[in-house]
Amino acid sequence: MLTRLLFRLAALVLVVAAAFYALLWWSFQPTPAAWTTAAPSPIPRFEGPAAVVGDRVFALGGFGSYQAEERLLVATAKVDVYDPATDRWTPFTELPAPITHINPVVDGNLIWIAGGFEGDNPGGTTASVWRIDIRTGEVTAGPPLPAPRGGGGLIRLGRWLHYAGGYYFSD
Repeated sequence: MLTRLLFRLAALVLVVAAAFYALLWWSFQPTPAAWTTAAPSPIPRFEGPAAVVGDRVFALGGFGSYQAEERLLVATAKVDVYDPATDRWTPFTELPAPITHINPVVDGNLIWIAGGFEGDNPGGTTASVWRIDIRTGEVTAGPPLPAPRGGGGLIRLGRWLHYAGGYYFSD
């Protein structure tokens, strides 16, 4: 009798656990995603990154045009912001120089960038570090990297910024 009761109790526990697991599984099951067309960038930007702060996307620098007759990729200093709620881009601020191959890091209302290639292709590498305040659009200098680098990885770990790798090129 005790064995039968324990068996039924164990079976009940398994059924409840299975039902709970099934609910969790289906509750977190991702739905199929689909790409949709959004407003185009104000310039045909490439090799310029984006950073998400809150519910807005900030596109920073990159190449903005190609001059075919000179075979020249032209870098831009523009920072534009996209608002998905309105599906609109607006000009935001300008970086101190046209720059490509940067990786932004978000820290609250600040976007940090470090290194990169300054100027049109093949721009030289830089040790510059910049902080963009998204509340004001103000761009201020941070402490420079120990050496010029472009295309490296910038990350924020705790309250520290770390820069790894990158390429050195002098024009």
